[in-house]
Amino acid sequence: MEAALKLAGQFFLELIPSQPQRTQFISRRQSYHGTTLGALPVGGHKYCRAKFKPFLMRNVPRVSHALNIVGKARKSRTIATSQG
Repeated sequence: MEAALKLAGQFFLELIPSQPQRTQFISRRQSYHGTTLGALPVGGHKYCRAKFKPFLMRNVPRVSHALNIVGKARKSRTIATSQG
């Protein structure tokens, strides 16, 4: 996980022109990427991060997990089909 984070950061630093302002990593809620200090900030389990919060990156917003999105799409298709 740490290598992936570093690679993503390096990609934007080495672009021409460089984009050093691109520092956000997006994580899904209820995701699991490991328990190292590099992986915990991008993981979605609050209880795993809680003990180590002072040590973790703070530039990781969280979005809904994929099942919420899939469920909403299926529900809207079902409603559209039943109405149509």
